[in-house]
Amino acid sequence: MKIMGTVVVMAALLMLGIPAPVLAQEVPVTVNAPPTATSGSSFTAAIDIGQVSELNAAQYDIWFDPLVLHLNDVTDGLIDSTTISADFNDFGGGHCRVVNSMGTGNVTGSGYLAVLHFQAIGDPGTSSDINFTDGLLADINMNNVPATWTGDTVNIVEPTPGANFRIEPPSQTVGIGQIFEVEIWVDASTQEVDTVQAYVDFDTTYIQAVDEFDNIIAGTASDVIIPGDITTTHLTTKLDNQVDNDNGYADIAYGMPPGGTPANTDFLFGTVRFMAMAETASTALVFHTSGLRYTMAIRSFNDVTGTISGGEVTIVPCVPLNISVTLQGRPPAPNAQWIIPVEVWFHAPDAPWTEEVGNGSLFYFQTTTTNDGIIELCVEPGTYDIRVKGLTTLKNIAFNVDIYPPGTVEVDLGTLLEGDVNGDNMVTGLDYSAVIMCFGYAVDDPQAPVPTPRCDFNNDGYVTGLDYSAVIMNFGLGGADI
Repeated sequence: MKIMGTVVVMAALLMLGIPAPVLAQEVPVTVNAPPTATSGSSFTAAIDIGQVSELNAAQYDIWFDPLVLHLNDVTDGLIDSTTISADFNDFGGGHCRVVNSMGTGNVTGSGYLAVLHFQAIGDPGTSSDINFTDGLLADINMNNVPATWTGDTVNIVEPTPGANFRIEPPSQTVGIGQIFEVEIWVDASTQEVDTVQAYVDFDTTYIQAVDEFDNIIAGTASDVIIPGDITTTHLTTKLDNQVDNDNGYADIAYGMPPGGTPANTDFLFGTVRFMAMAETASTALVFHTSGLRYTMAIRSFNDVTGTISGGEVTIVPCVPLNISVTLQGRPPAPNAQWIIPVEVWFHAPDAPWTEEVGNGSLFYFQTTTTNDGIIELCVEPGTYDIRVKGLTTLKNIAFNVDIYPPGTVEVDLGTLLEGDVNGDNMVTGLDYSAVIMCFGYAVDDPQAPVPTPRCDFNNDGYVTGLDYSAVIMNFGLGGADI
């Protein structure tokens, strides 16, 4: 809904023929992608934007070769410490549309509008352009902002010989006080390893390691890094596992036992949990490669290290928020059936209901619950009316919720009632009829007469009596704002 609302605004800008303001030069918007990507690897491409004044909205189509690249996700941008909401429609065939909206606000500065997350699926030697069409920028007065739109090219190459280290995700945006995870990965799929040691440096001004109870570690602590499964199957001998918040170290090393089997796959080596401490446009996570803390993959007394790629974290001023919901007709949590798509709206207290950001709705999120029914977000401090709706549920609302630091704010939105097949926030005869039509089908059955996943209320993969019971039980009910 947010995307469509912004599209209408951008289209109206053109239809009205509002003249562009006279600028000294056009605003440069460029795709910033790596020149090469290893076949099978993941990479990101930022949509960089030069100095712009009072930017309110943007819309642009992205094109790429679908035989070479696969788009996994599009995440928010950042201009001068202001998060820029990025929503997208993936049309398939190497074509997506990205929409940025500031609602009723605007931002001045430079940075990036969004981050494209790609998978390199082409063979070595292939390449793909990443280009723009139909690019539009608008300022707070709905004036068109002249811009130049420049694409980029990614060449697919053979995997580098050796075991390659990387941080996942390579970049992420979190809020002050938010707990987040950084994963250390080693791709040993083309090179066996019997010993791996990874030493990551971080700036304690901006991030600090936390323990399993989310407490910031004082000084040095052992066994805080969560080892990956590879340490229970191949590299089972612990050599090092510690973090140091005084010096900004996260160190993990494991080896193969005598007579063991070397690792020969792409594996998660360890996970470090951090708390964001202070706002910054970027703070780096860097593998240390000197002295005693030398990041290295080893096989038979030989250094077989390939490439080493660190990561970065952007920290914005927001408050971590956990919204709890209860879901009907499922096994007890935690359970995979509790993971569902949800929409979340934040309105000013007592503001009239609207889906459209900037017309009463301050923020809008499309995300998923965790396997225990938690919606994890990070929002600007304030007092809000919060609305939540699942893909097939009715909408719930909580009024006048205070979201302020310190710590994570916990909010319970109650039970989301199931049965809304057509998304109108009511359970009526239309929903009942749809359930009858797809009764007995699996959600992935191409012969199903209606979109079967919307009839699978308990998320077990089938439309059964449990789903039929849900629509019967909640028949005639409407969600919040009905």
